[in-house]
Amino acid sequence: MSSRPRRRSFWTSLPGACTQKRVFIWELISSASHALEKPRHKLVSDGRALPEMEIHLQTDAEKGTITIQGTGIGMTQEELVSNLGTIARTGSKAFLDALQNQAQASSEIIGQFGGGFYSAFMVADRVEVYSRLASPGCPGYQWLSDGSGVFEIAEFSGVRTGTKIIIHLKSDCREFASEAQVRDVVTKYSNFVSFPLYLNGRRMNTLQAIWMMDPKDIAVVDSEDIPLNLSRELLQESALIRKLRDVLQQRLIKFLVDQSNKDAEKYAKFLEDYGLFMREGIVTTAEQEVKEDIAKLLRYESSALPAGQLTSLLEYANRMRVGTRNTYYLCAPNRHLAEHSPYYEAMKQKDTEVFFYEQ
Repeated sequence: MSSRPRRRSFWTSLPGACTQKRVFIWELISSASHALEKPRHKLVSDGRALPEMEIHLQTDAEKGTITIQGTGIGMTQEELVSNLGTIARTGSKAFLDALQNQAQASSEIIGQFGGGFYSAFMVADRVEVYSRLASPGCPGYQWLSDGSGVFEIAEFSGVRTGTKIIIHLKSDCREFASEAQVRDVVTKYSNFVSFPLYLNGRRMNTLQAIWMMDPKDIAVVDSEDIPLNLSRELLQESALIRKLRDVLQQRLIKFLVDQSNKDAEKYAKFLEDYGLFMREGIVTTAEQEVKEDIAKLLRYESSALPAGQLTSLLEYANRMRVGTRNTYYLCAPNRHLAEHSPYYEAMKQKDTEVFFYEQ
């Protein structure tokens, strides 16, 4: 630290702050994303190549901290004082209203921290902010506050371009230092952030937003007969919607059957995540034809195959001896217990193939 810290007062109260404390995670992710938008906007406007722009989250359960860092434009000392002291006092809406009539207002608001930054104080004993402007020769700064209405700011060495926020969690909020908790919030609310988002080094937002995809890669169901005014009741009672549902269901089943035949190993991995829902579909649907179609997608372990190798009902039927009319299955927590079950012994002596159902 190359200068003495200066103490200033500010107000951390957020009118109508969300009662769900986990909101601070996606608020900070949004702030980091906005901070990256400004340099991207400028570089694109100038026709220059874009550097790597990423957002990194790190959790430390032992220290009880969560850190978010982005390679955005960074802030000067004056901007840290202004953006992290003034906006919270006047409120984000007043800040936006003040900019509304200014030239280039939309460009200026990009990359600034709003009231969302202060959501961190719902869970934090102390917040550290490190920031350095993305210009040669600019010093870095450290901003500190415990949320009591006072903050300290000082020049700080070794600060990378952009902004890093370290949140020291309160004793009753340390669950947010858990990777699982943060992953849940990121997956639910921040999957479509415009920039690569990493949690403890692992890329999280791997799904591509539909509006960012090539139109030729998007499937659309178009029907001129769908009413212009829709409601839940109309959708549930519409014969057309029921017909569309049935057609889409059949198309999806056919697609999955084709995929299972093309790449059995890849399909087996798919079943690890979605097989339970397929079995639920068989139980909940009333139409026998649909039940049989879904059953084509299921895979099970079998006494006739090595452990880990799955088989379908059709493959089982093709292996049945002439004259056999029944299929046999055994429910057990795992294959080892199934193979040592007294119920299986009788089938084994008859050399009868048995499905092992472990779920």
